[in-house]
Amino acid sequence: MKKFLLIVLTLIMVLSLAACAGNQNANDNNAAEDNTNNNAAEQQKQQVQEDEELGDLTKVRLISEDWKESGHQYAIVDVAERGKPCSNCHDGNGFNAQNKEEFKAEHVTGIDCQACHSDVGAELIKNGEVELPFLDEPYEAGRGAVCMACHNGRRNPSELFEDSKANQLEKFTYPHYSMAAALLTGKGGMEIPREEYSTSSGHPGLDNTCASCHMIEAEEGYEQHTFVMEEEAIEQVCSKCHSDIDTFNLNGYQDETKERLEKLKKAVLEATGAAEIDSYHGGFLFKDENGEEIKDIPHEAYVAAYNWKLVKGDGSYGVHNPKYAKDLLEKSYEFLTNGTTQGEDTKNNGDDNQENNE
Repeated sequence: MKKFLLIVLTLIMVLSLAACAGNQNANDNNAAEDNTNNNAAEQQKQQVQEDEELGDLTKVRLISEDWKESGHQYAIVDVAERGKPCSNCHDGNGFNAQNKEEFKAEHVTGIDCQACHSDVGAELIKNGEVELPFLDEPYEAGRGAVCMACHNGRRNPSELFEDSKANQLEKFTYPHYSMAAALLTGKGGMEIPREEYSTSSGHPGLDNTCASCHMIEAEEGYEQHTFVMEEEAIEQVCSKCHSDIDTFNLNGYQDETKERLEKLKKAVLEATGAAEIDSYHGGFLFKDENGEEIKDIPHEAYVAAYNWKLVKGDGSYGVHNPKYAKDLLEKSYEFLTNGTTQGEDTKNNGDDNQENNE
């Protein structure tokens, strides 16, 4: 009997030990499986992060490639080296140093990433307000404020008008190159006193002004940085407001603007006796057939030449602000040819083409 009990106890002990060993193996297996799952999850998380980083780097590369085609990568060295105020817009570091009293770059840089996305540029984008030389109050431009900070003509045409009228101009100053904001805002032309000027509401009313059309979203999900409006983008951008549009020359408006420009230039040449309108150091040069400068220029001719240069140099042939461009050209022509400041023949500020381009 004792022998039987001993055998039974031995079996119970063996079975207990086997059960403990089995549980330990199961725990070990579960722990190993958990570790495998955790490692897989960590690897997946790391892969996602790497993919996201690769995506960001790819976007940066694509943006850089766009930027290289924009013209902003180049600094105009001889202009930038003049220091302020030229370096404010012709040097990347100078743009962000324009609040400093003095700035002289050791080497010039293009308008690169840091120019628009740090310091002054970043503040302009964030606040969306920009000071323009022809306005008393900051202009609300959204993210386009950083563009308008330079592309504004850099002149106060009202002051120039009065100086010209009083024969006090040191030179026949013209609007500085890249003057899109002067036309877009409907405020930067040389307006004739007591005249009323129409302005279109469409393009100036866009939340981010310049950036709304000139920085469209690419297929890869980034904003393009060529800053150029191509006709291939018309459906993506313009059709939001203009139905059935397939050209910037909507209803022939750009053709009409070119005709108005040519008509006004011809009138300026006739009024001054000039054969050509040239420029030098920020001022018009009116030259006769022999290339000699004509210095006695009528006030009305200067006003007309200024607005001719503004609309032509804007580059959109009036599309930025169709009504304002039309009024500037037509009222300048009347002022030059009739000497009027009341615009008796230009009271009708709208037509079908113009309204459709608003």
